[in-house]
Amino acid sequence: MDRRDMTLYTRDTIAAATSKGNQEKWYDPASGCWYKADAFGYEALAEAAASTLLLRHSNIVSAHGIPVVEYAIKRATLHGRPHILSASKNFLCAGESIVTVHRLLSTAMPDYQQGLCRARTLPGKIRLLVNAVEAATGLDGFGQYLTLLFELDTLILNTDRHLNNIAVLRVNGRFRYCPIFDNGAAFLLGENGGSFDIETPALIRTAEALPFRVSFARLAGAARKLYGPQLKVSFTKGEIEQFLLPLAAQYPPSLQPYLTDRVKIVLLQQKKRFFEGAGL
Repeated sequence: MDRRDMTLYTRDTIAAATSKGNQEKWYDPASGCWYKADAFGYEALAEAAASTLLLRHSNIVSAHGIPVVEYAIKRATLHGRPHILSASKNFLCAGESIVTVHRLLSTAMPDYQQGLCRARTLPGKIRLLVNAVEAATGLDGFGQYLTLLFELDTLILNTDRHLNNIAVLRVNGRFRYCPIFDNGAAFLLGENGGSFDIETPALIRTAEALPFRVSFARLAGAARKLYGPQLKVSFTKGEIEQFLLPLAAQYPPSLQPYLTDRVKIVLLQQKKRFFEGAGL
């Protein structure tokens, strides 16, 4: 991921169909890297900060064996102008493809969305979703995997975990769990975040979690009660600053204090509330 002085053009785009539908994305075979245009806020910073945090300060890899995709912030000339992009290595093996939960269930049970709507309680919706995915894939432990994602979203306030951002990997008709990736809507920095004119604690109080549009506390709490706590994290304010400051330095100096404060406040407040002591 050390390519410098890249020049990217729309005609070179390999995939522009992100969940947003209009966000440009490129694949560079020479480096085996994906590059995604930072078009809706500060996604590159969110991606890089989230992946660094999880790789250094969580149990996702060590306890669960789930890989975490590492993101870096890169600069390139895009449409003739300097631009910030997030860069990540391609994690797919030969012949492997990503299958979103929405696509998977739309094929296996076309009325799954009506079923979710009919479920009267949040635990009922989560259990229905887990059972449907396990039946369609043959995977065991999807409830634990989903809980891990919901806990992660609660920690970093990822507001974009819709069913096209939950996925499994398929090759030769067999499935395995997808690495942790695509956290560009984290830390209230993206399109669904808030202005720096609004204090971060106020934004935290009103943030909603997908896919069920409830509070993060309700979503992660319901999943934990069904499948048990999964995510553990350990970090200090100083450790956050250590990895965050070089990332924020990629942005204009006038923005750097706002960006670092937003990420630090989210992480420290959410960790204290949900990952220390009794938690949820």
